Amino acid sequence: EIIEKIPETHEEAMSIVKKRDKISIGIIYKTLKPAFHEELYGDWNPVVNRFSREKRLDLIKNILQPK
Repeated sequence: EIIEKIPETHEEAMSIVKKRDKISIGIIYKTLKPAFHEELYGDWNPVVNRFSREKRLDLIKNILQPK
């Protein structure tokens, strides 16, 4: 059975599950959170905005040099 409106909170989803006569396979509810990769990177694109190979090697060398 398909519901008319997707629940937006966990409580709404649980109340729909409890109202049904049949056994529910699972509950789905909609949250207004950004996807993990959008939250992690924001507007930065690691493929397009990456450092050149030479710059990355220089940064690694600077880290590994004893002080």
